[in-house]
Amino acid sequence: MELICRLLQQHPLRARQYTDRQGHQQTFNSLGLTLASGSDTFYAELTGDAALRQSQEPPIDNSHYLLVKLTARADSFDTQQGDTVFRTLLYINRISPL
Repeated sequence: MELICRLLQQHPLRARQYTDRQGHQQTFNSLGLTLASGSDTFYAELTGDAALRQSQEPPIDNSHYLLVKLTARADSFDTQQGDTVFRTLLYINRISPL
């Protein structure tokens, strides 16, 4: 999906270590952005090399509107109390100023 948004907050880069299926140590980079589109406010992430590149550039100017292309993924997990919790994860595929 594509939305026209304003940046509310750019969060710090997060680098998490994990072991891939072949047993090699890898790093997963993500950069969170809090965005607003109309009356909606949401959190989405840039991941991988795009997150690393964006974190090395000056923060995005929040006075401009952005065109953001997003991918949404539904996820669920069980709590310790036995409840199933559903959530929607938003990933940024492309972000560009208008």
